[in-house]
Amino acid sequence: MFSVITRAIAFLFKIYLSRKLGAEAVGLYQICLSVFFTLAAFSCSGIPLILSRRIAALPSADRKISASYISASLAVSVSTALITVGAFLLFRQSFSVLFKDERAMPLFTIMLPALVTSAVYCVFRAWLLGKRDYLTYSVTELAEEVIRALLSIFLASGIISSLAGATGIAAAFTVSDVICAVILIAIYAKKKGGVAAPSSAGLLIKESLPVTLMRLFSGLITSLTAIVIPMRLVSAGMDIYQATAEYGRVAGMALPLLMAPTTLTGSLSVVLVPEIADRAQKQHELTAKITSSLLFLTIIASAFCMLYVPMGESITVLLFNDAPSGRFVSIAAVLIFPMGLNQLSASMLNSLGMEKRTFFHYLAGASLLLLSIVFTPKFIGIYSIALGFILSFTLTSILNIRLLYKKCRFEIPAKKIAFSVLCALPSAVFCRFLLGIVSAFAPDIISVPFAAAGAIGMYVVFTQLTGVTDYKTAFVNLNAARILKRKARMF
Repeated sequence: MFSVITRAIAFLFKIYLSRKLGAEAVGLYQICLSVFFTLAAFSCSGIPLILSRRIAALPSADRKISASYISASLAVSVSTALITVGAFLLFRQSFSVLFKDERAMPLFTIMLPALVTSAVYCVFRAWLLGKRDYLTYSVTELAEEVIRALLSIFLASGIISSLAGATGIAAAFTVSDVICAVILIAIYAKKKGGVAAPSSAGLLIKESLPVTLMRLFSGLITSLTAIVIPMRLVSAGMDIYQATAEYGRVAGMALPLLMAPTTLTGSLSVVLVPEIADRAQKQHELTAKITSSLLFLTIIASAFCMLYVPMGESITVLLFNDAPSGRFVSIAAVLIFPMGLNQLSASMLNSLGMEKRTFFHYLAGASLLLLSIVFTPKFIGIYSIALGFILSFTLTSILNIRLLYKKCRFEIPAKKIAFSVLCALPSAVFCRFLLGIVSAFAPDIISVPFAAAGAIGMYVVFTQLTGVTDYKTAFVNLNAARILKRKARMF
């Protein structure tokens, strides 16, 4: 629930950016973000994942060992972040190659200090996750997004003339990061997390190395995409301003829509990390979680595809006042399936301690993405990003699921998965039908939600009738759980 609210705020923030500053400014901001996340992947590394997994496996009374893990993680993450910042400042000219558009470099310099604060708060968030304190974990994510959005609106509006526009957004990014780090340190102190001498730093680094490399490569590829795509579009005949705007449309408008389902599947992945780490020896419970997660993912992906394919352009015109990004959404909607499956399967394998294998699977998929963005823009333009992601995530998902099946021998609910996808087809047609009728006499702000509600209603009915879901039983179980929780509080 918190993830949906957090991502909704982030999405509304992107709508504000696109409408207030335009696709070109969004493109510059996205280029800076891609480079930032590349460096953050190196400095924050995979230690948070290993930390949360280790803390989840500790007895609740083992506060001293938990504190020593925190100290070791902070020492490694913060020192790496400081070295990264120092290297960037010393070799600034060499790093300029990462920015195809020279206007991005000053913005990124403003965002650079956030590398250090990110290294701090990612450790404390990992501690909350390992302790299964999902509420506090989620509240801090929400607080960060709210603070960043409010500061961005305040600064980008031009109240402080030197920080107007994209410069204000970059400054808001750094300030909100600092505030978030301070909040998390205060929460850790209030919850009496404790302080201890660092231990097992070498072991943490060793175990986190595959995840670190995977995230580093992921950041590098995102940065390469931000560099190569505008470059290849320019080679195909666009000028640099058109190419930056085209990339901004996809990275700042279309991809956030396509990644919206990962808000739900990502929440599931986050919760599964400590759960699977703690239940790795309980085969029955583990396989049941995997089976239900796969079905949940398919239902969510099918529902979003059902809306995006017929209404992509109408949605982006309504939200961003931009039609081309909507055409990208409609064409690339199928990406939702392999993207969600990759996210979920990789999280499960990492929770089982198979980070090395997921890293090699990632490299195999990334090679297809690179080939696509280098060689296909000449033929399909900006859609080379969609093709690359589809090929990459599909290959990675196949490899991950194959390995997960060998490891756990879980049951694949093939019949329910097939029906969940098939039920989306008539619902998508119905969605388009409703949109065509209502849009003839009502604006998009009415016709789009009306068509979406009708399609979702049909999908719910079809999945219930075909036995994919059982909403009645789910409601009864939820109600029973509430009653038990109420009785427990009274007791």
